[in-house]
Amino acid sequence: MKFTVAILGGGFAGWTLQNTLQSMGLPAKEIIVLEQALNGRGSSGVLRGMMHPFTGRSLFPRPGYLEAWHFSRNWFAALQAQSRLTLYHEMPLWRVALTSAAARQFARSFARARENVPDYPLQQTPLPEGLAEGVLAAYGMSPALQVNLPLLVTQLANSSQAQRQLRSGAPQLFYQKGHWCIQTKTDLWRSEHLVFACGQDLKTYFPDLPLSRKRGEVAIARCRHNLPGMLSGSGMYIAPLGPEHLITGATFYHGERPWSPVQSWRSLSQRLAWLPALQEAQPQQIWSGVRAVVQPDREALLGPVPSLAQAWVMAGFGTRGLLQIPLAAQTLAATLLNNHGISDALKADRLAPAAWRFNPTPGQG
Repeated sequence: MKFTVAILGGGFAGWTLQNTLQSMGLPAKEIIVLEQALNGRGSSGVLRGMMHPFTGRSLFPRPGYLEAWHFSRNWFAALQAQSRLTLYHEMPLWRVALTSAAARQFARSFARARENVPDYPLQQTPLPEGLAEGVLAAYGMSPALQVNLPLLVTQLANSSQAQRQLRSGAPQLFYQKGHWCIQTKTDLWRSEHLVFACGQDLKTYFPDLPLSRKRGEVAIARCRHNLPGMLSGSGMYIAPLGPEHLITGATFYHGERPWSPVQSWRSLSQRLAWLPALQEAQPQQIWSGVRAVVQPDREALLGPVPSLAQAWVMAGFGTRGLLQIPLAAQTLAATLLNNHGISDALKADRLAPAAWRFNPTPGQG
């Protein structure tokens, strides 16, 4: 079968791109999404995700992050209006500093942002009573979004009219007579364009990419203390999840195998020590997955793949997919349909050509 666009990857990136292409006029019958049979292993499977523009150790937003924040909020609202399911909750967010070094860095970046960024959404604001122990500084915004990622991806996939194929491995890829050929043990598809939206599996096809696969866990725990909003700082976050439940994460480490549930909870619970009210929390569920992070700038890869005809990439968002993917999908879809350009910060060709050495036959699918 022949298609206009083949999307390799069925996580949040792949299904958002499919949804966007279709909304911009590309018929669903001209799109195929090839997703792993075992999905949810990457960031798209995390139990809940926070969406806000202040990632990392600075309160000064990176270029394009506030634009992405406003775009994503509108995108989520439009999607929610079409669904009977609750895809996300709005709630306050506090970025908190737990060390003197973090407090100084937050203060410097906050002052610079207040002076230079129009309509800056953060305010220096105290935490609610009972949560301030051990916190040296807190900066709040309202609202931020807590997103049910598994439900969101399922909603996007189920509402799609595109061709959907499950794959158990990495298909072989080759370009022939103006089309990409995607071959597994049992099938062969042809497509004018091929989009790599496969997250951690991107390194299967481009082994020299500076792409780091970092494991991590997120836990749902039962706790009698109800949080008033989401807290984020020092590489961790805590958020309410209904009555007497919370979600916390995330661990961050290199490793082929995930930590055991006992080891994961030990690491996560130790980082709750600054919140005495949460010390009695008991784990109910632990999710483990792998993030794909581009080193050293930690920015995603978007746009044409250097040296490969009609091949595109939309991957490597790491922990920033909820913030960046909706706008990235809009930009890439418009570029594929020949009416828009891509931000320099995300262009895939910012990496050296040698990083894009292509391995077309990583294994039988």
